[in-house]
Formats: sequence, C-alpha cells, structure tokens
Amino acid sequence: MKGVIVSCILGFVFACIGAPVLRHGVSQYRSGQASEAWPTVAGTVMDSRLVALGEKNRSVGVEVSYRYAVDGRDFDGTRIRFADITTGGRSDPATVQKRYPAGAEIRVHVDPQDATNAVLEPGVFGQVYGVLAAGAAFLGAGLILGLFVAGRVWRKPA
Repeated sequence: MKGVIVSCILGFVFACIGAPVLRHGVSQYRSGQASEAWPTVAGTVMDSRLVALGEKNRSVGVEVSYRYAVDGRDFDGTRIRFADITTGGRSDPATVQKRYPAGAEIRVHVDPQDATNAVLEPGVFGQVYGVLAAGAAFLGAGLILGLFVAGRVWRKPA
C-alpha cells in the first residue's frame, strides 16, 4: 500500500509540473508562429548587456531593452525570441549582444492586437520545442503513474 501512495503522490506532482509547463510551451509556440506575420515598426535599442545567470553565476545571458512606437505611443520591450531562456537560442550571448548594441536602430515585430507584445526575432525556435517536450514528459509521467496506481488499486485480486 505504501508503494501505491508514493506512486500516486509522484504522479500528481509530475502532472502538476508538466501541465503548466506544457501550457506555457504551447502558448510560446503559438505566439512564435503568429509573430512571423506581425507588422514591424522602427525601434531603438536602449540597453544591451551581458548578465550572470543563477546564483553561482556560472553561465551568462544577455538582456536587451528597446523602445518602439505604435500609433504615436511609446512602448518598451525586452523580448528577443519567444520561449528564449537566456540568449536567443544557441547563440553565444556576446554575439546576441553585438547584434543589438545600445543606440542601434532595429525593426520590432508588434502584435497588432496588443502593442505591448513585441519581439525582435519572430518565429519558433528550438527552445520552444524543449519546453514542449519537458512539459509533455512530466505530464505523461504523471498520467502513467496515475494509471498504474489506478490499475493496482481497482484490479480485483485473483
């Protein structure tokens, strides 16, 4: 009975992790796809810098902030790509920073339904698939553990 309880708890935890991660991945995938058709506006890079990631600062990322205008209103953005965890995919952070130096004139892809939603590099990139895979794996593991437990609990003894 102890194994059933542990499997049930693990299944629940895995499903609770996997479902929101998968939902986020789907949202990022859809946004990435949609962004390819978004109109572009002129923008300016306000700041571009390398930053230490994590507590031990073992890896480096890049932060880019930019300003753009839509219908006479100014907006600020920071998104380089959708589902971008650190730098814009597998690119070296320094390379990404060099693509967007402070003061550079850029093209910003803007969601026509929400001008606050913008991105510099539209489309779906590899990290989106990683988020989808991780979410699906955790949710799947949770469901499999749950089905395993259900099968053991409701199976009639021989």
